[in-house]
Amino acid sequence: MAEQKPPAPTSSESQSILKNPQVIAAIIGGIVTIVVAIVGLVPVILQSQQEDKEATPLVVTATTPPPQDVVVASSIPTQSPTTVSSPIPTVALTQTPAPSANVLLLYDDVSLTVLNQSSAVVSLEGVTFRSGSGQWEARSWGTAVYTSLAAGKCLRLRDATAGQRNPPAACGDPLYGLQLAGTSALFWRNVDTFEIIRNGDIIAVCTVADSSCAAYIG
Repeated sequence: MAEQKPPAPTSSESQSILKNPQVIAAIIGGIVTIVVAIVGLVPVILQSQQEDKEATPLVVTATTPPPQDVVVASSIPTQSPTTVSSPIPTVALTQTPAPSANVLLLYDDVSLTVLNQSSAVVSLEGVTFRSGSGQWEARSWGTAVYTSLAAGKCLRLRDATAGQRNPPAACGDPLYGLQLAGTSALFWRNVDTFEIIRNGDIIAVCTVADSSCAAYIG
């Protein structure tokens, strides 16, 4: 047996339903419930949107800085410091002139003469004449004469085997001193040079071939 549908309400019945206070109250209550539900959902929706924003990762894109101008340092020529030369005062050096020779030696094959060519007395203290052939000490002329050879006077040394000889004319007359000696004292023979030494220092070197030698004996 087929199910029977209830009869549809007529328009008069619909109007009577809308006029029923209970129905109207139920409708209003439903609307209020819906509004309240919507109002309650709004904060939840807003909070959800805020959380979505906060949860969104912040993407930072690194940008390449614009290239900066490169400054190339050009080589600057260095300037040498200017040296200012201070004027050096000129000092005049006064040189002490060497004393003039005060004795002159004259010699030949057999004799040697020491002439005081100065104007003062000359002392031969500490003087020795020496070469490879021998030597002669001035004190051998005698204490009285070798320390006080007067101006213009001569001391002579002669080979004892040579015999009489005339002294140089510059010696005057008489001689101040004369000594005869053997071969070992004739130091100027058979050599090219001989030395005049005073207190161990060589004060002159004489050449035999010159036959004369000037020296200063102070």
